[in-house]
Parts: sequence; structure tokens; C-alpha cells
Amino acid sequence: MPVRARAFKKEDIPEIAEIHKRQPDLGVPSRDNVIVNCTFETLGKGPSNPSRVAGYGVLKVFAEAVLIIDKGLRKIDKGRAVSEGMKIALDACRKQGIENLHIFVDTKRHPGYSKILQKHFGAKVCSGETLLIKVGESD
Repeated sequence: MPVRARAFKKEDIPEIAEIHKRQPDLGVPSRDNVIVNCTFETLGKGPSNPSRVAGYGVLKVFAEAVLIIDKGLRKIDKGRAVSEGMKIALDACRKQGIENLHIFVDTKRHPGYSKILQKHFGAKVCSGETLLIKVGESD
């Protein structure tokens, strides 16, 4: 059955909610900081086989904190630099209405760093695998 993407409509919410009920592990993204909302629908072939919502997609603004700290600093000074950087990043996200701040940590090169971010800033470990597409290179 063919599927097409089209602009999201509020009328799609009940069918999207039904999909979520059947697959609650997927979650439903908020509609904050959205660049594009779309609904995927199967293309029906008349009254006996109507079109129906097959899914929902959203492209959102994404905030990433990047901190480059001199490894030669004393541990206390590195901690202070991270603290200041995180305060600025979190404040900027709040001011811009960004709901999530992502931080990627190379735990092999910087063991313990993610634990510090969890303890002092409430960072959470994300489930799943992080993937990256370099848009200019994927065409």
C-alpha cells in the first residue's frame, strides 16, 4: 500500500495517539521548537479501503553543548570551567525555549565526565544509538 507524507493536521492527533498506545516505548515528541511536522498516511482506494494515518514525523531544533577545556588545568579549575559553560548553555536554552540540551561524551577518553554532568546538572543517559548524517555530504 502506498504511503505519502503530508502536512500535520490537528485532526491527525487521535490516530497518532492510537499508534502511541500500541507502541508507548516510542514516545510522542512535544510540538515545541518544531521546524517541520508531517503525518504519514496510507493511500486508500475508496470507501472500503480508506486512507489512514500510518505515523508522524517531526524535525526539531537541536541544542548541543560543546565544551573544550584545557586538559592541563588543575582539576578544580576544569570543574569551574565546565560549571560556567553549562550554566551559560542551560540559560541560553531556557531563554530560547529549547527543551533539551544534548551533550556527547567520549567516555573512553574522558571517563567519569558523564557522571559529573549527571550529578551536578541532572543530565540523563539517552537510550538508543546516536547517529549523525552530515547533510551536505549525504546528497
